[in-house]
Amino acid sequence: MNHGTRPPKPSAEVIAKPIIQLAVLLVIIGFLGVVVKLDASPEDHLLRCRKEPLYRRTACLAPFLEEITIKQSAAAAISEALKLTTSGLIDDCHLAAHVIGEANVQKHHYDIGAAFATCRLGCRDGCFHGVMGAYLAERVAPAEVGPFIATVC
Repeated sequence: MNHGTRPPKPSAEVIAKPIIQLAVLLVIIGFLGVVVKLDASPEDHLLRCRKEPLYRRTACLAPFLEEITIKQSAAAAISEALKLTTSGLIDDCHLAAHVIGEANVQKHHYDIGAAFATCRLGCRDGCFHGVMGAYLAERVAPAEVGPFIATVC
């Protein structure tokens, strides 16, 4: 073992792998609540989610927020997430905004510019994070994440 040299720098693929894994994890977290359908009124859905433990409520509310995003806009969904936080139904709307961003980029057929343009500030900008996470998970190979991010930023 040579103690005088530095270890080699990790490859782009080694660096990109955890980023993709995080993006996939966020997508999975966002879709855990998809089983709950919105066949009831929004009020009924909110009441049902209120019965869930606090840590499960964002997943329970995911279909509700996705529906607002698709039928109205990401901005309307962020406004609703902020109301849910103020009401105490959820303790933080950042992860809810990830769900909104994921639905928003799908709504805009993975056009990042259109999805970003329709996200709004709030919830610590989670909508933008959701857009990027869903886009990377769906459209960018793990080895290409670094070069892709360099072109976006």
